Amino acid sequence: MGRPGEVVKIYGSSTYEWVGGRWQSVEVTTARVTKTLAPGNAAPSSQSKELINRLVALVDIPPPGIRHQDDEMISEQLDHALRAIIARRERRQHVHMLASGPEEGEYYPIANSVIARVTRLGDKVKVRNLATQGSVENARLIATKGADYALIQSNVAALAFAGNGPFAQGGAVTSLRALGSLFPEPVHIVVSAASGLRTVVDLRGKRVAIGPRDSGTRADAFAILAVHGLSVKDLAEVRDEGLEISAGLLRAGRLDAFFATVGAPTRELQNLATHHPILLISLDGAAVERLVAQNSGLVRLLVPANTYPGQKEDVTTITATALLVAHSDVPDGKAEVVLRLVFENSDYLSAGSTQGAKISKRSGLIGITIPLHPAAGRYFGPSAPPDPGGPGTQPKG
Repeated sequence: MGRPGEVVKIYGSSTYEWVGGRWQSVEVTTARVTKTLAPGNAAPSSQSKELINRLVALVDIPPPGIRHQDDEMISEQLDHALRAIIARRERRQHVHMLASGPEEGEYYPIANSVIARVTRLGDKVKVRNLATQGSVENARLIATKGADYALIQSNVAALAFAGNGPFAQGGAVTSLRALGSLFPEPVHIVVSAASGLRTVVDLRGKRVAIGPRDSGTRADAFAILAVHGLSVKDLAEVRDEGLEISAGLLRAGRLDAFFATVGAPTRELQNLATHHPILLISLDGAAVERLVAQNSGLVRLLVPANTYPGQKEDVTTITATALLVAHSDVPDGKAEVVLRLVFENSDYLSAGSTQGAKISKRSGLIGITIPLHPAAGRYFGPSAPPDPGGPGTQPKG
């Protein structure tokens, strides 16, 4: 203890928090407290900063550091939270969110092209492109009003509206309304040509990328594996990467196969096939029949020979249709503006979307699996059905 009158010099302080069964130093606390108590800066930190500081303390752990499983879980939750925060802030400024997909995917450039037209035309409807994992996440964003518009695979839209598949736990998304059909999206199951893999059953015990979490590709992969008596537990390694990363891993020999639900031909697979011979696994007739019968929105499709470099034969697969959807609360007038911007747009190629060139008002009602938005009924004319009906389109009773 010091004596009265002695000068005590403080060189620092440390705060500890009980984390993972032991005390951990919380280094960020010192800086935060110092800033708060500094002269002329008496205002306390915001609640959001306090939460960020707590989060930093949770993940900034000395070696060996945070466990891989915990890091994945926290990253996934933070990603969802960040997207929700961005969406809610934009909505406060009367900006409409269009949930698209990964930035390297096909949906994202289509959304960018639409938004570019909004900006160029000076339209009163303000739209922002929201990058997401894909169709499943997009449907959930519509359900929570985190997005006003979205691009969703037709089969995923049917599952969401009915509350089936990945939506069984969260419940039916009955607020989904179709604005129109854009283009077909066949399922590609890609392997190296020299791998010897020729059927879905051959994937047992292999390293397979089944698509990002909350993507339509992932939902399709589960369905295809199931009709062949397989599940992810039968695979040696399951990866969540999207098309671009999966193609690189296959070429490097670090992956045996990957699924990709995307319009054909797609640029990434053309580039891959040019530098690394690939083969697309063809589905047999019985598997296709079961998939079509069990999944509203899926139909049989042939990917013609020579669609990709080195592809010598037709490939039998299934395809969904990319749908433009909206929340049922979106006013008719604003939905009509978006319909015109999407179906009367000729700038998709310049925006980097080859599939966008297939979008046409003439095919705008093909593959609809959920009820139409009233604005779409008027836009497409008297031939537009008020409700497509069919299996998978009605919510659970």
